[in-house]
Order: sequence, then structure tokens, then C-alpha cells
Amino acid sequence: MLIHADDPYCTALAACLRAQELFVIEFDDPRAALLYVTNGGGIDAVLIDADLPQASGIDLLVRFRSLGGMAPAAIVADDSEEEIEEIALEHGASDFLSKSRSPSIGAKRMRLLIGGRKFVATAERPSPQSVTVGDLDLKLQSHRALWRKSLVPLTVTEFKIVRLLVCRAGEEVSYREIYDVVHGAGFVAGDGQHGYRSNVRSLIRKIRNRFRAIDPQFLEIENYPGFGYRWRDQSRGDGSQAATAPKAKGFSNVLWPDGGLVSVSPTPSG
Repeated sequence: MLIHADDPYCTALAACLRAQELFVIEFDDPRAALLYVTNGGGIDAVLIDADLPQASGIDLLVRFRSLGGMAPAAIVADDSEEEIEEIALEHGASDFLSKSRSPSIGAKRMRLLIGGRKFVATAERPSPQSVTVGDLDLKLQSHRALWRKSLVPLTVTEFKIVRLLVCRAGEEVSYREIYDVVHGAGFVAGDGQHGYRSNVRSLIRKIRNRFRAIDPQFLEIENYPGFGYRWRDQSRGDGSQAATAPKAKGFSNVLWPDGGLVSVSPTPSG
């Protein structure tokens, strides 16, 4: 999987990968790429352009890992962005491709990566098996959700919707994005152009009821009128998680699987 916004180098890289008889699926929208992974789309490796207009490549890398993405990942960036290379490797990247090198070299490195002969030790930051945000624990492999240590009887589809909302906590997620989790991108249902919205409202209502059967005060899923829903920002509320990492220039705060907010900084720490 290659995520870029019509970048000439990435386009050439994709051509070189295909010349090596590798199947390449390209996305120019990070949200669509994450939905593909959320819906169980199979990939052997992921390549992310660091200079995406909608989001930073590092941010997208962290989200990919938080969704349980186990495939090796590589960041593609300009040679002048050396600090990004170090940060990328610290946050789960298996390799870093410089746009100053030939796309054919990048393609060969990716073949080695897919073949398992090039890897980065991940003892300090393993691929997550669970996501914890506030009182919610999501077990990614078994599709189980625990709210305050009690099992929430979600269906697999309901679990995927919760996972989507949680991994974008504090952000508005549209009706269409939520419905894409159920039937795949572009599926048409209901009456009229936006008929699927009633299906989404019904699904959200069922999910809320399952949580409220355990905790009548459950308020984590918030309405965003006319657009969709969002999982409550953990930096708001009773103040128990009010401390957030400051945003670094060029990057945004992201949720790490331990439930805390992490600021991906362009300046390596330590």
C-alpha cells in the first residue's frame, strides 16, 4: 500500500514496484487508507509519503500502528528531512526512503522489506495488541471491548465502528466514513443520497445502549449534528486526563495505544 498525493517520486516508485511484479494499491486520502486497514484489507507493506497535505506522514504511521497494522512500514521523504527519518524509526517505521535516491533502489529496498530480510527491532515499541483510551480497552485481535474492565457485547461490525471513533478521538467522523466500515466504501443504502445516515444512527444507538447497560452514565460517543459522531476528547471532561502533550510544529498530537496523547516532535528527544 502506497499513500501519497500525486507525488512524482512516489508515482515512479509505484511503477518500479509493479515492474517487479508486486501488486500496489495507491491512496491519495489518508482516511481512505486507514479505512482500508480498518476493514481488514490485506497488505504486505505500507509506504507513506511524509509530505501529505491532509496529515503528516508520521501522524499517519502512528495511526496505522494504533489500528493494529502489523505489516512493515516505510516513510518516504526528501533527503533534507533527516530529523524525520529518526522520528519515523522511533515510531514504528521499518525503513526510510529518500527521494534523492533512484525509485528503482527504493523498490528493491521494499522487496527486501517484504521478504523479511530487513527489519528494525521493536522490543521497546511493539506493534500494539490493544488500544486503551480512558476507561476503554480494545483487544484488537479478538475484537473485544472492555469498559471499566467489563466486557461490552459488541458485534464485530460494532467493534470496528468503536475502533474507528476511538482511534480518531476528539475528531468528527462522518456518517459516510462510519458506514464504509459496515459495507465498504461507496455502498448505497436507504432512501435518497444520504439514506445510509439512518442506518448509522441506528448502529450508534445500539452501541451506546450496549455501553449504557454496563454504565448508565456512558457519554463518550458525541453527536456532531449534520455530519456524524466523535469519541469524546480525553483532554476534556473531569480533568483526570487534562494534561496533553504540546503540539510540535508541523505535526499533531496523536493517540498512542497506552491511551495517552503523544506529540510527535520534529526534534529528536534525548
